[in-house]
Amino acid sequence: STARERPLGPMLALALAAASCGALVSRVAPSDVLIRSYIGSLGFTTQTDWQYEDVETGSVVTPSPLDTDRPSRTVSQSGDAVRLFIGEGRDGARLLLKEYLPGAVGLARAELAAYERMYTVWATGAVAGPGGGPMAEGAGRPVAELVAYMESGESFGKEAFREEWRANMRCDPPLPGNTWLLFRYEGLLSAARWPLAAQAADGGPARGAGLLSALLGLTLRGEDGVA
Repeated sequence: STARERPLGPMLALALAAASCGALVSRVAPSDVLIRSYIGSLGFTTQTDWQYEDVETGSVVTPSPLDTDRPSRTVSQSGDAVRLFIGEGRDGARLLLKEYLPGAVGLARAELAAYERMYTVWATGAVAGPGGGPMAEGAGRPVAELVAYMESGESFGKEAFREEWRANMRCDPPLPGNTWLLFRYEGLLSAARWPLAAQAADGGPARGAGLLSALLGLTLRGEDGVA
């Protein structure tokens, strides 16, 4: 399939409608998005457990805890992999932007593919909504709404852009080619406030307050449903 470029205002409604029909998440141009402020960054930790074998017998051996050449476990840090921003579209709708740095492009592709799959499953009725039919937008989906994605254009590499970015943001400028996922902004919920999150009338979690939302979208509602 080919990427589609649409103005972000009408796109917000059209992308969600397309997702309900099982279509791919829409791609938009960076010029359709206004990046307002920097929120923070995320990274990940890789933990590796090592098992050693005797070179002659092939049996498993347990090295001494004091043997620094043969550790039983190693931990490495990725550094910043994802950056979060608040932005808005041409129609003024607030967005949460997730920028994936070059080392995390695989994560961006995996998250985009997961959303496309979820939207397709919900639209076909494989997972029923509250009324028993396909789970339409706004019907209590347990994840943040991904409305579009984009890639940093060549203009992101121009010195004039990078100087303006440094003057207005509290972080380094993005690189051309970085992938961005654009979510409908639903407010932010800290871990401390998580247990107090509003519950739906039927006793289930409020839209956007589920664990999957925290892992995939990182956008959760506060008690009043807004930031």
